[in-house]
Amino acid sequence: MHTYNKIMEKIWLLVGIGAFVYGIYLHATIGYGPMVTGFYIATFIAIFYFFARRFMRKRMEKLHEDKGEEMHARAQAKAEKKAQRKAEKKANKNSKD
Repeated sequence: MHTYNKIMEKIWLLVGIGAFVYGIYLHATIGYGPMVTGFYIATFIAIFYFFARRFMRKRMEKLHEDKGEEMHARAQAKAEKKAQRKAEKKANKNSKD
């Protein structure tokens, strides 16, 4: 999903740039009109989507990073407890003998 989000982010940027360039081309060849305005509006919408996706991707990456560190700490504590219990069992076994 991470790769998909990055690809879609880049696609929206390319759509925005393409719409802007084509809008300038149309403006230069046929003059200003409703069709050209549509391409300028499409540019702003695509750029908005690019920044919205980028913001959400970075927020999710930070959330997963924080959650990953928390999960790592829990797993480490669990492993330490398990090792401690194993050592206690071994010590109890040795003391009984």
